[in-house]
Amino acid sequence: MLRWLEAQIDPFERNKIARPPDGLWRFYWHFVRPVWPVFSLVLFLDLLAALTEVALAKFVADLIDLLKGITTPASLFTDHAGLLLWMAFVVLLARPAIFVAYELTKNQVLSPPFQTRVRWQRTATCCGRASVSSRTTLPDVWPTS
Repeated sequence: MLRWLEAQIDPFERNKIARPPDGLWRFYWHFVRPVWPVFSLVLFLDLLAALTEVALAKFVADLIDLLKGITTPASLFTDHAGLLLWMAFVVLLARPAIFVAYELTKNQVLSPPFQTRVRWQRTATCCGRASVSSRTTLPDVWPTS
């Protein structure tokens, strides 16, 4: 499973190794553009994770309000079963699933291959290899597999 996740970004892709443009944002976009869908997915999952944190705080506040207003403990479960089941779903299933997806996407799909890709492209352009088109043209000291 992790191998599939790590293979979503090819760090040694050589279709277009070119000198990055001048300017900070254009420089960033030069490297982010080929993998922007993964960045968008990480941002979306991070948003969902933040929303589940807010929902968790709201659930605690709602639970305190419910506990203040009940007359008997048995009425809590009979009167508010739907809300309690929804809280249990978010806390026990949705939140852990979102956090696992976020961490896998960030740490397996994005971070290592993206950083390697940026380093590879910068090395290729700094060493005068901006026109590298295949692995067979690389010196023997660079990995070819």
